[in-house]
Amino acid sequence: MTEYGREYQLHVEGFVDMDGNEMNPQDFTVRGVEKVKPKPEDATHEQIALEAAREGIVLLKNAAEVLPLKKGTVLNLFGRGIHEFRIGAVGAGKINPRYSVNFVEAVREGEAYSLNEELVEFYGCDRDEIPGGDEMLMRAKKLSDTAIVFLTRAAGENQDASTAKGGEYYLSEDEEALIAKITDTFAKTIVILNVGYPIDVTFAEKYAVAGLIYSGFGGMLAGPALVDILSGGCKSVREAAGYMGKGLF
Repeated sequence: MTEYGREYQLHVEGFVDMDGNEMNPQDFTVRGVEKVKPKPEDATHEQIALEAAREGIVLLKNAAEVLPLKKGTVLNLFGRGIHEFRIGAVGAGKINPRYSVNFVEAVREGEAYSLNEELVEFYGCDRDEIPGGDEMLMRAKKLSDTAIVFLTRAAGENQDASTAKGGEYYLSEDEEALIAKITDTFAKTIVILNVGYPIDVTFAEKYAVAGLIYSGFGGMLAGPALVDILSGGCKSVREAAGYMGKGLF
């Protein structure tokens, strides 16, 4: 369920209990929550939250000055992190804001960019898959030569990163295959690290990723903050223009 106020049809079958009894198939209609709108009286506080989110984002790589992105670019988004965009940790680090705005919402509500909605819909699959066949990738490439891959990780109490292969400190096989395919297909690939702890970033050199951004967990306005950073549209980014050109490596 990725859209506010949208109804979804859910079919459940095949579950068997410990005694071997199989459940009867069930059909449900479920509805996404309604979108909460900002309140004018909270504007001052929310501006602080937005600025804190912007200042917490770190540019790690910016080869050939791929960032900031040109206004009007169609963004091709890849990875389950599109819909699992994390704004905070779990456990004692969890936050419960009045509302939150993820990256997809921020792009849709802004004027700087548009989305390849076919890819947004595809990653409702909740997996870091390469879109089936090359047809979808070729359609995406016709829209834009820019691809953004989201890598996401949960973090919190009892969730330190394991060094075992499988999508914690190191990339999973699916993540690695996705980045390899995307960098081979698109002229400009940017990877967003939507994570709360250090992870291995040697893939950025291995696959010649053009841009690498650590977004961390930006709180309730993490989505708009990331759009601002990509566009170079906020004061903090413009003041760091020289730094923006190089990145950290």
